[in-house]
Amino acid sequence: MNISCLLNDELLVEGFIKSNKLRRDSIVVYGTLELLVGNIDQHTDVLIASDKYFTYEGLCEFTELINCLSTQTKKFLLLSNRHDPELNAAILKESLAGGWTIVRPGHSNVSIIDQLSGHIFGERDSHNKPINHTIQFIGSTPNIGTTIAAFGTAAHMAMNTERSVAYMCLNLKSSKIHRYLGVDEPQQTLESMRIELKSMSLSSERLRQNAWKVREQPNLDVIFGNLFREQAEFYTLNDIDCLLQVAAKTYDYCIVDTNAYWDNAATIAAMMGAGTRLMVTTSQLGHFQEDVNRWLQPLAPVFGISPKSFDLLITQKGGSNATNSYSSREIRRETGMHRIGEIHKFKEMDSLLNQGKLWEAITRPSSLSRDLSQLASSLLSLFGEVNKQHTIRKTWLQAMRGMLKSPNRRFSYDR
Repeated sequence: MNISCLLNDELLVEGFIKSNKLRRDSIVVYGTLELLVGNIDQHTDVLIASDKYFTYEGLCEFTELINCLSTQTKKFLLLSNRHDPELNAAILKESLAGGWTIVRPGHSNVSIIDQLSGHIFGERDSHNKPINHTIQFIGSTPNIGTTIAAFGTAAHMAMNTERSVAYMCLNLKSSKIHRYLGVDEPQQTLESMRIELKSMSLSSERLRQNAWKVREQPNLDVIFGNLFREQAEFYTLNDIDCLLQVAAKTYDYCIVDTNAYWDNAATIAAMMGAGTRLMVTTSQLGHFQEDVNRWLQPLAPVFGISPKSFDLLITQKGGSNATNSYSSREIRRETGMHRIGEIHKFKEMDSLLNQGKLWEAITRPSSLSRDLSQLASSLLSLFGEVNKQHTIRKTWLQAMRGMLKSPNRRFSYDR
């Protein structure tokens, strides 16, 4: 096993070697990012680096390089508290989106060695998850795949962990998840719980009774949304808040799907109550600039929420109009949000949705399922959950072709 390290802690390196009874010549330690970039190759099995060597942009560019060079390299990033809190959060999310396994700051060398050894050579213990495990998906624009992204992420989170997961459709004005799953006339919907929500008497048992069970994935429940558009305004913030609080007590993870319409209780209540908020948009200028600036930027501060608290999920990547689209970096700069993931265009999606085959679409091997699995893994990692990380295999020739398309890459870094 060939291991490369970008670290300045000799005790950590020596402790890692001794703990795992490795040969000293199997590990190469680089003192600068330039030396690492100049010597790393496709034969590197493991890369261990400290974020102290990177700026945010430098990390983004280096991640693109190493992923193009070899998707088989296991990447570990040791996080520190050297940056301000906002930049620390940005680096954390970018590293997860880029396929890094993170080691959080504040650990002793012994703990860091145990975590690295567990990831590389065997299983590790899971960490306690944060208190708020409600995740909101909110679209910048209608009909850009927010529901597919939200449900697909919930499904892959359920597949990647034994925890209970609930997908909750709070798209009050245009709920279609039941049709996408082949349920033409659902017996239990959000409407079925109106009395309990109004009286604040909804129980966990009653919520589970109103959930649709996914036969293929027993730890995944679906709460179908409101089917009567004209009744969308009847739901109050108290109603939705009651639902979210009960769901958080009932399930380990709650994925809340809200739409691009902010003028309803579900979108606002989920925005205020979620611990993680994902802004779903595309690489089209009118979506990530016009739509976000028109409603999210002025709305969020009214409720005491910073627009920068949203993470960026970019859908429909590589579509037919990709030549007129903008890069992830440009979208990040325009919105001020940090990327958590991307989902590529899936040309068969419309046909499968019309047939009620969303489950087949998100689970069969494809770029879509890989993107959703990566996003689910990133979110689970944010919560300190053990999950299986999937990588996309490329041949060495494909990787070289990708690098030749962008020969003038430059890196910014800290010495």
